[in-house]
Amino acid sequence: MTFILTQACAKLAAAMRRSVLVLVFPALLAAQNHWSVSRGQAFQIYSEAPAKATLHTLGQLEQFRFVLGSITGTDLKWNPPLQVLLFRDASNLEAAGAVPGIVDGRERPMLALAADAALPRAALEQLTRRLLAANTGRLPEAYEKGLETFLSTLRVEGAKVIWGDPPPAAERTRDWARVHMLATTPDYAGRMRVLFYNLQRGVTPEAAWSNAYGRPSAEMEREVDQYWKAGKFAAADAPSAAISPDRDFYVKNVAPEDATLAQADLLNSHSAGLYRQMLNAHHHVAEADEGLGLLALRDGDLAAARDYLKQAVAAGSHNAAALVQYARLEKNPAPAREALDDALKLNPQLAEAHYLLGQKASDPERRTTELQAAARLAPQEARYWEALARWQAEQKSFADAARSWTAAEQAATTNAERERLHQARMAIETQRLDYEESERQRIAEEKQRALDRLKAKALSDLHAAEARGNRAAPDVEKNAIPWWDDAKNNTQAEGTLVRVDCTAKTTRLVVATGDGQTLRLRVADRRQFGPGVLTCGPAKGQRIAVEYMRKPDARAATDGELSTITFH
Repeated sequence: MTFILTQACAKLAAAMRRSVLVLVFPALLAAQNHWSVSRGQAFQIYSEAPAKATLHTLGQLEQFRFVLGSITGTDLKWNPPLQVLLFRDASNLEAAGAVPGIVDGRERPMLALAADAALPRAALEQLTRRLLAANTGRLPEAYEKGLETFLSTLRVEGAKVIWGDPPPAAERTRDWARVHMLATTPDYAGRMRVLFYNLQRGVTPEAAWSNAYGRPSAEMEREVDQYWKAGKFAAADAPSAAISPDRDFYVKNVAPEDATLAQADLLNSHSAGLYRQMLNAHHHVAEADEGLGLLALRDGDLAAARDYLKQAVAAGSHNAAALVQYARLEKNPAPAREALDDALKLNPQLAEAHYLLGQKASDPERRTTELQAAARLAPQEARYWEALARWQAEQKSFADAARSWTAAEQAATTNAERERLHQARMAIETQRLDYEESERQRIAEEKQRALDRLKAKALSDLHAAEARGNRAAPDVEKNAIPWWDDAKNNTQAEGTLVRVDCTAKTTRLVVATGDGQTLRLRVADRRQFGPGVLTCGPAKGQRIAVEYMRKPDARAATDGELSTITFH
């Protein structure tokens, strides 16, 4: 009987636990039914605060984005928009396990705020840093730090924006004073955008100051020193966007499970429990698996992270960031590439997906395209520029590689990293010179080899022609053919050269033969015998032998035409 009661109690306890699990989530959802969502250009707010407070906070954030964009000359964006969780008050924020500030959530950066407090200065500094990182080239550290501190005291009062309220005395650094002087001094405020636009594009401070204000940087920096030491820091009106929160934004109620997912996405100590409750209730299954996978990844449990993310992909994940993480963990290249392609279909601006595809691509052109896209989309990510530079150097595109090394150096966050990248950039010039010299030598050797081949072919052709001629040649002695036309009239004679008669048209050779006869021979062209051989006029009685064709010509008084002559 005791055993039976014990079993019954155990079954009852198990049933009660299951009931608790089933009831917890609906109870949680019921507690969340007052949440709403609002969207601006770069921010999306999930809020449990009243609509007026929600719209006011969204208006402040969008004005902040506009002000920073007016300084840098850039339309600052987030893709996807930064997600803000706006709690009714600080106690609710704390109860949710959140802290004011930006964190990397499941799908995007997230910012937790309390509606009953001003925007925290630390959060505004983070917003400055994050917006710059997502949209611009890296500023010199002194200028970026000064800008962060300066904008941390920005105030939005309705349609009016005020900047320049001094921070605590310990934070009024010279870098902060530089930005304060430029922003609040009317003569300088209008050109500050030119200065920061130049700096973010890698222009040296010396050139940037000159481009913006037409004055040497040393002179401007001396003025900053004087301004800082004077210690008179007054606030001023800042540029502002034509924003009316009540008119330009909306507040829409959201389903309780959507609000719960938004809180879980903070990836804090409460998130794992919330995700598991959603799985039990079959709400946002893919998203819950994504969140659990990212939490496991953060804890170093790679196997669990891969399993959760694989389940999320199978459940139809639409989270580009989660697909990228799954591709990192997946050892099989085919599904990894497929996940990256899906991530880019969801968010073509996701730099990390382009970078990983570039690393995995076997086609050189595809690899170049993907690495270039990653560097362009995240210009402050030094590792993207470094990967691109190394690949360009491998492809012998040394000029492009040098530019990429320069961008990587500018994006570096520490002096040690900056120096390492600087040395790599300097080494590219040596590589370029070595490559150009090797190319010159290779081209010269190729030309010489081509010339040698032509010579060898010409010699081979000559030998082949000689061989063919030798095989086809008849007996020369047996088949000799005289070069004159009438060989049967050919004859020879010896005698003494008497004279050479020359007229304008003809030349005649007079020879006294040994039998007392005189032989007169016509010469067709005396030049054929060489210069000076047959000189016009009387001869000196030289003994000669001649060959001639018998062609008596009474009119010319010749016995034939001279063929050859030999002097004895």
